[in-house]
Amino acid sequence: MKNDLITIFEIYARVRRFKHSTLGKKIALAPDFHARLKVGRVSIRKAEEVMLKLSEIWPEEVPWPKDIPRPKPQNKDAA
Repeated sequence: MKNDLITIFEIYARVRRFKHSTLGKKIALAPDFHARLKVGRVSIRKAEEVMLKLSEIWPEEVPWPKDIPRPKPQNKDAA
């Protein structure tokens, strides 16, 4: 999952013209998220949370990479 998230994170940052630190702050509340992700210092729970957030805000005009499973949106009504 780590490599998949790195790929998705970097594509999103490039498409939206965000610095990695800006995107990390926006979606993970951590400007150093990308750097920590690359060295394996992100929990599985946080990685899953960020992957879901990126999926939810993914630009419609950009195809999701076919070789990376896309998380399904959480049902906001389920609690």
